[in-house]
Amino acid sequence: MKKLQIVDTTYYNVLIVILSVLILYNSYALMNTQSLFGIVPIIIQCVLIYLLATRNVCSQKAINIWILLIFIGASMLKGTYINYTLG
Repeated sequence: MKKLQIVDTTYYNVLIVILSVLILYNSYALMNTQSLFGIVPIIIQCVLIYLLATRNVCSQKAINIWILLIFIGASMLKGTYINYTLG
């Protein structure tokens, strides 16, 4: 299996730290809310960390899809917040 060639190790390390912090935050939120929907982001983030740790070639595409979903979700939340505050 081909391994991912990492050019910028700082980006790689920061990405793993960010994903780890998000897993901790989502785990805390899951324990407080006890909603099963909180498991979904934890699973996605664990898969991303696994792909990065094994330096899988698919990790680049997975990160791009993850970022795309974050942008779409953030834009949807922004529109919901504006509609909620306006009335």
